[in-house]
Amino acid sequence: MLLYGHRGARGEAPENTEAGFRYARALYLDGVQLDVRLSTDHELVVIHDETVDRTTTARGSVSRMKAAKLASLDARAAFPDWPEATGIPTLDDALDACSGIQRLIVSIQPDTPKRLRTACELVAETFERRWIADRVLVMSTSEPALELLATIAPFFPRALAGWFEQLEGLKAAHRLGCRQIAVPMPTGSASLVQSAHDLDLAVIGWLANTAEDVHACAAWGVDSIVSDFPTIARRGLAALP
Repeated sequence: MLLYGHRGARGEAPENTEAGFRYARALYLDGVQLDVRLSTDHELVVIHDETVDRTTTARGSVSRMKAAKLASLDARAAFPDWPEATGIPTLDDALDACSGIQRLIVSIQPDTPKRLRTACELVAETFERRWIADRVLVMSTSEPALELLATIAPFFPRALAGWFEQLEGLKAAHRLGCRQIAVPMPTGSASLVQSAHDLDLAVIGWLANTAEDVHACAAWGVDSIVSDFPTIARRGLAALP
């Protein structure tokens, strides 16, 4: 199984930040996952939430702030003693910090239809400009985002993230031309993974944060795992028979 750090390594370093990605890079993981949204000046910025409230010391909506303002914020809310100041980066700055990491999962967060199209177009432009399309998996919980990407950049590998409690979710991923799905631990199972594999869909085990989670994912037969705590997940992988 491949091991990805979630938002860099959000349980061990400030999430979705340049500092966090450099930390993850030093762990020599197979890859990292990051999230993108649009700032008010239509820059791709790396943050999961609609607001900066949880991850920074400020408050406000990402869509109402310029990229330069977001970069100036203190994004160490969960790690106030982290020695290196770090804000909310642009996608380009985050990719610079991820230099040398072989695999990337870039998650496009839901937005209004117009802004979502802009985000998808900018994601495609960024990957082509940086010549990294061959090592990036584009993921979303938003079916409209994946439909847009299938038109804008059909050669990019795509993944649908969801709960997959019903077979319709797998059918949707297959219909959208996805190569992979991301399944959260509470709804994962060997039968679900087998059903996905039967549709030629690789499976990502989502947030394998303990050794027990890693062992469960291995028993289900997933192809890769994403973890908030990649150091713990790696120990779990090492203990597999």
